[in-house]
Amino acid sequence: MGHLYRSLTLADALLRMGDQVRFLINDHEPSQQILERRGYASEIVNLAPDAVGWEADAVRRLRAAVWINDRLDTTAAHVERVKTAGVPVATFDD
Repeated sequence: MGHLYRSLTLADALLRMGDQVRFLINDHEPSQQILERRGYASEIVNLAPDAVGWEADAVRRLRAAVWINDRLDTTAAHVERVKTAGVPVATFDD
């Protein structure tokens, strides 16, 4: 939950600056409820290391201008797939 709360702090700041925010999260009901209560749009994605290919689709579908990761053990391959889709990536990783 620490990653979620850290991301919410950043999301709140981005909203104050006029940016749009959407959370892509794993299937975790407590996180979904927190995001819903805070008024954030979210969708569930498979974040398993072997789940590949969904990133480019998400970038296009969401018209993402930047991708911010805040997750444990972000792989270089995942970051490269996002960058290849044409958006800059910022990653917070323990």
